[in-house]
Amino acid sequence: LEEKLAIERLPAAAPRLLEPGLLEEVALWESELGGLSAPWTALDPGAITCAAGTHGFNAINKTCDPNDDNDHGSHVSGTIGAVGDNGIGVTGVNWTTSIMGLKFLGRTGSGTTSDAINAIEFAIQVKEKGLANVRVLSNSWGGGGFSDLLLDQIKKAITNNMLFVASAGNEGTNNDLTPSYPA
Repeated sequence: LEEKLAIERLPAAAPRLLEPGLLEEVALWESELGGLSAPWTALDPGAITCAAGTHGFNAINKTCDPNDDNDHGSHVSGTIGAVGDNGIGVTGVNWTTSIMGLKFLGRTGSGTTSDAINAIEFAIQVKEKGLANVRVLSNSWGGGGFSDLLLDQIKKAITNNMLFVASAGNEGTNNDLTPSYPA
């Protein structure tokens, strides 16, 4: 699996780069109250409770700190949601989006399928509890073989009205001939 990153945007606040880097998987979310209005609990993995205003979920450490180790997720999130017309950096395609980080890849850029599934489950539960209207899961990662369990989790996200966007890879190969999962 290859490492990802993102820029984190908090509602009603200027965008900022999360500390050393950030997010492997990014979930776009919005709330009528302008952010997470209450703590949320992930039933899987374990009972993880994150306070309002936290940035997302780290499926590796089972914490609410999704900071990226390699900055790829931060870059991708900036492409999605960096505010423009402010004289700072680049302009994203949606200046008013909010982004929640879901990390499952470590410092080496690798991770486990179970952690990927738990990260997706966390986003589903946040939406099911009405804490955020998670609409898009932007997945700038890929690698490894096909997994029925991961496919089932992706289908669960889709059933919950989430668009699952997957990276087609950087190899320049035909994914129809040489599949790249989860794309």
